[in-house]
This record gives sequence, structure tokens and C-alpha cells, in this order.
Amino acid sequence: MKKRGLIICLAAIICLSGIGGRIWYINMDREDTVTEIYPMGEMVSFEDDYFYNSDELRDQYEVCANSAVVMPVKEYLDSVGLTEEEVWPDGNSLVTDILSVEVTIRNNNTDVENDNQYFDLFNTNIMSQGDNYQMEHDILWTMYPQLDQSTFGFRIAPGTEYTITLPFRVLNWQRTNSEKIKQKENYLLLSMYPVKKMIRIIPE
Repeated sequence: MKKRGLIICLAAIICLSGIGGRIWYINMDREDTVTEIYPMGEMVSFEDDYFYNSDELRDQYEVCANSAVVMPVKEYLDSVGLTEEEVWPDGNSLVTDILSVEVTIRNNNTDVENDNQYFDLFNTNIMSQGDNYQMEHDILWTMYPQLDQSTFGFRIAPGTEYTITLPFRVLNWQRTNSEKIKQKENYLLLSMYPVKKMIRIIPE
């Protein structure tokens, strides 16, 4: 019985060693992700950086974070002339606060006939010391009804720029509030690979 147990243990060790060796081999040539942090007010170019798909066509796009505010959701909606009933006809039970960032997005592409560039609204989010705030699309679409709700690829004409306010939601289970968020280090995440680009956001 002891011999059988020993054989099973040895087999498990060999198996785990093989898996560990395989993981090491796959990652031995992998370069660590470089992180670049930019201040508000500076234009940041995407270049070859992307979120999860290297086929993303946004190398000609730049973005600048102009300003930011964070406040309870009702106060924020009042400030932009909206009501909860307009945004959530069926009621809002999760969003407690909004961290809103005004950004200017620029498309530097000069090839008007072959322009497929876009700004990724889907993956853009706020990282805040352990928390992650996603785009609040119900507020975004109510503020900008002209946006195409079937896609989060926001596009502007080549050679132009557009200023838009991006609202990010704070949910009740995250157990934080506007005053606590102001004391944290907050970053607007623009890309993940090969360079992780972020803009430090300092909300009022």
C-alpha cells in the first residue's frame, strides 16, 4: 500500500514538474509589459499599442484627458441636465457615483478613403488602486444619442478631433464613494500591449 502511495506521489511530482517546465519554456522569451503613465493635458498617441487584439486599427488616434470630476450619481446627472428616469426607465439599483472624464480624441490619419481608425470605448476604463470602473453606457448614450449603440468603436473623421465626456460607473458593491476616490491614484487605461499606457486622472 505504501509503495503504491509513493508511486502516485512521484507521478504527481513528475506531472507538475512537466507542467511547470512547459510554462517556463513558453514564457522564457516573453518581455515584461512596459507601463507608461502620462499626465492630464498631454496628447497620448496609441501607435502600435492595443488592448487584446493586435489588429485594432487606432494607431493614428491620440487622446488627451482634459478634466475630471467625481460625484454621487444623482448630483452628476443634475450637473448634465439628466434625470435617473431618463437614463434608467426601469430604475437604478447599482450605480452610486460617477467618475467623469472629458477627453479630446484626435484622428491623425490623412488617407480619407481608407480610414478604419477608431477609439475603443469598450475596453477603456478607470483603474483605481484595486478597483476598476467601467464605462456607464446608459448615461453615455443618453448624453450622446448620435452614438452608434451597436458598437463601442468610436470614430471621428480623418484630420479632425472631438471632445467628449466619458462617464465611468462606481457600483454599490465596490464600497467606496467620491471622497475616497479623490484620495486614490486613478488612471485612465488606454492600452495593454506591448505598452500599457495610462493617463493619471485627478478628479475634482
